[in-house]
Amino acid sequence: MKLHAFVLVAGLAVLAVPASATLLYSFETGLQGWAPINSGAVNLTQSTIGATEGTHSMQVNWSGGFQWYGDATNNFAVRDALVNDPNKEILFDVTVPDGGLAGWSNALLAMNDSLGWRQVDNSKQLDIPQTAGTYTLAFDISGITGPNPTGTWFQLFFSVNGPTTETYYIDNIRTAPVPEPASLTVLVAGAGLLIRRRRSR
Repeated sequence: MKLHAFVLVAGLAVLAVPASATLLYSFETGLQGWAPINSGAVNLTQSTIGATEGTHSMQVNWSGGFQWYGDATNNFAVRDALVNDPNKEILFDVTVPDGGLAGWSNALLAMNDSLGWRQVDNSKQLDIPQTAGTYTLAFDISGITGPNPTGTWFQLFFSVNGPTTETYYIDNIRTAPVPEPASLTVLVAGAGLLIRRRRSR
């Protein structure tokens, strides 16, 4: 009797799944320190329109021109999240109301702390879409230094630029999710044993 054994060995594979993004601002409990640098040109209020995280957003009424607004408080939780963000990217949801925007609009980002004021390069400014809808815009902050992880104060600002008076809504400002190795294994082949017998006569 001859015994032939064929064995198929199980293979294991590790998948990568995205980790959760870090929420920086949701405007659920007010404006969380957000205010215009120059009063009058930009008016910020809490709103239930355009909420993509929770039930509230920040309504931006803007009278045109180039203006900065943002978080002038010492928000160290935001600072630490940006220090530890390997993607160096900030996402924020913008909702353009029915009727859209009357003219072009674009946005820029800046940090301010003990390292000084530094803003994203103008080539990386983002256009706010003119048609009605909700959009996610991603700021690449890899080109600016910081934040200072040991600084005693930190500020984050956005700018808006354009020719006309507009209203739009911002919510769910966050870091981008980071792919991480999962603790899951996938069985790509089952182990089996096939035995074939041959009898001699």
